[in-house]
Amino acid sequence: MVSTKVEPVAGRPALVRHRLTRTTRITLYTPRTDSLPSTLAIGLRPWISAVETATNGMGEHLFAAAASASAGIRRRIIPTPLLDHALVQARMATDVLASALDERRADIERLRADASAALSELIVWLQEAEPDAVTRELGLGW
Repeated sequence: MVSTKVEPVAGRPALVRHRLTRTTRITLYTPRTDSLPSTLAIGLRPWISAVETATNGMGEHLFAAAASASAGIRRRIIPTPLLDHALVQARMATDVLASALDERRADIERLRADASAALSELIVWLQEAEPDAVTRELGLGW
C-alpha cells in the first residue's frame, strides 16, 4: 500500500512524498514538473513516468526513455556545469535502475528512489535553465 501526502520536502516544494507501508520503508519522491517551463516539463514527463512504472524486464524501455528525454532537454537549454552534472547524475541513476530491472535484482525500490531523487534534483536545476538560441527562434523559450 502506498500513501501519498503533498508537503514541502527539505525546502523543495516541487516534491511529493510517498511512504511504502511494507516491512522495509523507503521514501519515494515523485518529481513534480509544475515549476518548469512547459517545453522542459513535457520533455521530462516520459522519463519520470518510466522511472515510476518500470518493472522487471523493462530496463531497455527505461534506458530509451531516459536517453530520449535527456537528449531533448540538452537541445533546448544552455547547459551550465552544475545543470549538466545534474543531468548526468539523473541519467546514471536511471541507467543503474534499468540494469537492475533487466537483472531482476532485489534492490529495485531503493534504486527507483535514487533515480527519483536524482530527477528531482535535476528539476531544481532546470528551474534556472535558460533556453538556447534555437529554442528561442522556434518560440519555445520561457
